[in-house]
Amino acid sequence: MSSKPSHEFLRYLPVRKRNLIEKLLKDIKENCGSIMLTGSWARGDHHGWSDVDIIVITNDKTKEHVQRILTRHKRSAGFLGGNRPWLDIKLFSREEFIKLSNGPMNPFLFSCLKDGKIIYG
Repeated sequence: MSSKPSHEFLRYLPVRKRNLIEKLLKDIKENCGSIMLTGSWARGDHHGWSDVDIIVITNDKTKEHVQRILTRHKRSAGFLGGNRPWLDIKLFSREEFIKLSNGPMNPFLFSCLKDGKIIYG
């Protein structure tokens, strides 16, 4: 996982999607410990139908507030095609993320830690 915050992937997105993600980051970052880009955009093997995968890690006190903000942004994001959203956000409290990382080997978490790019935190 890259430890230097990176917004470089944003420049490859269409303007509407870029603006939505920039607004999302602005709205949630002060309530988050970390925001991470994962999946094909983090690995650099994205294509025209790739969704944008983001993990948001917050503390228990702000998780509900951040969830409301994320829900609002996901509704306005739209879809890639059919019923598939182009923005996939996973929200964890810090405690949930630690518990997940201390548990049995998890392919999803391994991929996030191996290929993920820190956007904030």
